[in-house]
Amino acid sequence: GTKVFKAENDKEYYRQQMDNARTTSNRLRTENQELKTETKELKKELGKMKDLFNSEQLETLRHHFPNISKAMEEGKDLLKQITKSRGFGMGM
Repeated sequence: GTKVFKAENDKEYYRQQMDNARTTSNRLRTENQELKTETKELKKELGKMKDLFNSEQLETLRHHFPNISKAMEEGKDLLKQITKSRGFGMGM
């Protein structure tokens, strides 16, 4: 009878493994979705920032400062860092 018992145990074990995998995959899917949403929000914010300058102003800036696009990239990175560290360093 031990063989039957072992088979039952194995079946239960694998069923649990499958459940765990499913749970993990669902959690990851949710986290991924949240990240996508945050990215969308950031892009919206960046869009608003760009809208503050009209295209002529941007052209002038680009003309005078060839590395303006580099500065904009740095700004994006900074924004990422800020949002990452959001919620830290509070309540000093």
